[in-house]
Amino acid sequence: MPKQTPNNRFKLFNDITDFLKQCGLGWTSPDEGESFIWRITDALWLVDPHRHTFVERNCRIPEIWDAFIGYNNPRLYKRLPQQLSKERLITESHNLFAITEKVCQNLY
Repeated sequence: MPKQTPNNRFKLFNDITDFLKQCGLGWTSPDEGESFIWRITDALWLVDPHRHTFVERNCRIPEIWDAFIGYNNPRLYKRLPQQLSKERLITESHNLFAITEKVCQNLY
């Protein structure tokens, strides 16, 4: 699992990892835990520069994830945010659901 923080995406990964540890979550398989955390990281990274659009459209992101706002801010580097497509959102939500389902199945 990443510990060095060469960029904000890795910092986001590490901060999510620390947050989940503080919540008492852990995995029997490090690979499974890393995959789960990367899916959460990817989803938050994708929506971060578009949060205002989600709010404007009454599509709320759970408050628990508010601590992870601002990691992906392309404007700091004088870039425009990457276009967010319906297809990409669907793909990311399916990926997140699939890994969550796998992790939860392994609990039983």
